Amino acid sequence: QQQQQQQQQKQQHAHEDAGAEPFWSSAVMQVGSSLRTSSLKVVLPATAHFEDVSLDASSRLFIIKCGGAEDHRIPCPFEVDLDNVQTRFSRQSRSLVISVVEFSDSHKCA
Repeated sequence: QQQQQQQQQKQQHAHEDAGAEPFWSSAVMQVGSSLRTSSLKVVLPATAHFEDVSLDASSRLFIIKCGGAEDHRIPCPFEVDLDNVQTRFSRQSRSLVISVVEFSDSHKCA
């Protein structure tokens, strides 16, 4: 029985270390604007530290690297305004939340 409990604990830790698949929230319209907003949540492996995380962003793709774990390549749900990307890290939930706003053509220089 003790051996079975140890096996279950190892499986649980392996699952926690793997993290969960990143996912986008539903896109919503910004109040007083025709631009959409959304948030990407990435649950990091249990062994990860914020210092180990790097984010490479383009207006159409985010690449999240976390230590030795496999890179997450996440397409954006719409073209993102990179000047308005906000990130939050939660130690408690071991997650990184990236909030984005849709890119507007009115921001382009003539």
